[in-house]
Amino acid sequence: MEQSEVALIRVQDHSKTEIYRFLEHWIPKIINPILLQKTRDIVIKVNLCKPLPPETGATTDVKIVDGLITYVNNSFPRKSIFVVESDARHTAETCFRRTGYYKLSKEYKNVQLVNLTKTGRTTKKDKRLKHFKNGLEISNLFNSNPLFISIAKLKTHEWELYTGILKNQFGCILTKHKGQYHPYLSDVITDINMIIRPDLCIIDGLIAMEGKGPTSGRPKRMDLLIIGNDPVATDIIGATIMGINYRRVPHLSLAIKRRLGEAKLKNIQVLGEKIENVEEKFQNIPSISFCLFRMSFKIRKLFLPISVSLPVEKLLRRLARSFYRHSFTEILTKKVIPMITEKIRSSLK
Repeated sequence: MEQSEVALIRVQDHSKTEIYRFLEHWIPKIINPILLQKTRDIVIKVNLCKPLPPETGATTDVKIVDGLITYVNNSFPRKSIFVVESDARHTAETCFRRTGYYKLSKEYKNVQLVNLTKTGRTTKKDKRLKHFKNGLEISNLFNSNPLFISIAKLKTHEWELYTGILKNQFGCILTKHKGQYHPYLSDVITDINMIIRPDLCIIDGLIAMEGKGPTSGRPKRMDLLIIGNDPVATDIIGATIMGINYRRVPHLSLAIKRRLGEAKLKNIQVLGEKIENVEEKFQNIPSISFCLFRMSFKIRKLFLPISVSLPVEKLLRRLARSFYRHSFTEILTKKVIPMITEKIRSSLK
């Protein structure tokens, strides 16, 4: 396996011109240009979990994708480029429209915006899969063996502590009802990355997110791009920069165990800025909230066929979120638990 390399790049000017300049300089240092030269198709997976502007810290900045397309077209012309996302609570089309992505397909003749949920699909079987034992459905776009680029966002996450490159592939699941996979998130994320592992990883840290990520947190300006050739190594660096112990991130820890990439921080070659020069402490959700969320998933996995387990799961999640605003003492003295229980009881009537 090639040396795992990750570049940390300060980008204080967020213009497309400046972003392009950095991408043009660093991408050839991270991946072999021959990979781009010999491929016919390029698939770019962005993070558009909600139709929110990049200034919120929730979504991939379209200027990064624009800069990347310009780099490819200038250096490796005549490629077919597919910018992809799938349906979730909002359709991919809605997210493309509200985040300014439609201008890409208008400006560049070789660029298509693709809703993965609406493409043809192929079932990939692999004995290494943990959750999708009968095979994982993926878009036919991946049948041509394209160069796969994942452009994630640097964010905290309520259930996972951190979300970056590996989690970005969760959006390659073709169903819009992705909530069914939340209790099995670590297995699901690592399964997907077994089948469609990114060749080039880019994390948009221009404006990141802290707090109640991945969509309801606070924006945090970092002026940072992270570019790597190994999704696990790239996420290890991303989590470390945020002050998060990467071994506590459930899906990242499992990815290390399943040997999806470099497992040790000391073995990753860091280029550009030093970690200590860019790292900042990100505020995350309270530890007790994280534990309650994880406990709710364990209950769901154990007792999903039994409907009586669902109120307990809801109670744990509501209790987890109550710790965002109240201390343990306040929850007891203000009778928050009875209030949550009553809300759940009312919703079941």
